Amino acid sequence: MIKLNKDSNSPKMERASAPGIKVKKYNIKGIITIEAALAIPLFLFAVICLIYLIEVRNIRLVLHNASQSAAKETVEDLAVLPVFNSVKMQQKIIKISGKNDWKEVFLMVELLQ
Repeated sequence: MIKLNKDSNSPKMERASAPGIKVKKYNIKGIITIEAALAIPLFLFAVICLIYLIEVRNIRLVLHNASQSAAKETVEDLAVLPVFNSVKMQQKIIKISGKNDWKEVFLMVELLQ
């Protein structure tokens, strides 16, 4: 955005987004291009960071729900037979989380740290 400098007698063009930087009439397009070249990568970086944070939140939610559901089923099994089977609980977590093996669940946990 360009405004006229009303402090002096001769109207000089000045950038409203960066006051104090005087530009000539013909350099405006070049400055806007440089400004966009700096702003667009920062905007894209912010969007990618937001997507990454949403993905991390999703992984946490999946692991939390899987472990909570597996713990509930294990407690129900313990009411019938008072012996804790950790292998069966791990298999329930893997099954509920939708992964194929324990390594994939550990990779999900590693992403969160």
